[in-house]
Amino acid sequence: MADEAAQRAAAAERKFAELEEESSDEVAPTKGRPARADGSSQKPNARPRNNERKRRSGKLTISEALDEEGGARQRSVAAFRRRQERERQRATADNKGGGQASKVVREVSIPDAITVGELGNRMAERGSEVIKALMKMGVMATINQTIDQETAQLVVEEFGHQAKLTSASDVELNLGATVEDQSGAQLPRPPVVTVMGHVDHG
Repeated sequence: MADEAAQRAAAAERKFAELEEESSDEVAPTKGRPARADGSSQKPNARPRNNERKRRSGKLTISEALDEEGGARQRSVAAFRRRQERERQRATADNKGGGQASKVVREVSIPDAITVGELGNRMAERGSEVIKALMKMGVMATINQTIDQETAQLVVEEFGHQAKLTSASDVELNLGATVEDQSGAQLPRPPVVTVMGHVDHG
């Protein structure tokens, strides 16, 4: 079986070689338009290409006169602006990476219950970053859900800020103290009179 396959392959190679010899002896006609008598294959009324057209015309445009590179295409204004924008972005990325600004450490007051979004605002962090930190801790919460004080304290410390725990009673005590302080230093003043104008709702 292997001998038969080898014999077939050898016969096919011999036939292929014979066909190649025959085709090289004869000049094969080319596809398409027959060759002209003068040997050129170009159509008699073929339009000149762009470069030939420019050479044939006697007119000289400003762009051709100012073109120092001899017909090389120049970048468009939009491409030039895109390149400048990319360079500007790379420069700002290098500045951020190399001279990274130190993070501001804030003292964050945390009440008994606080929403995730409010906690992010107090820390000047994005809400999505706070949610990621909560997910790492195993707490699944949305931006509008409230979390307890202990969890919020852990999140604040994870972001590198200082947590200041406050409760509703502390806020009420501070409000009462400010009212008492102001009562002793009050001076009489004239009443505030407001004149409301007529509004025609017609």
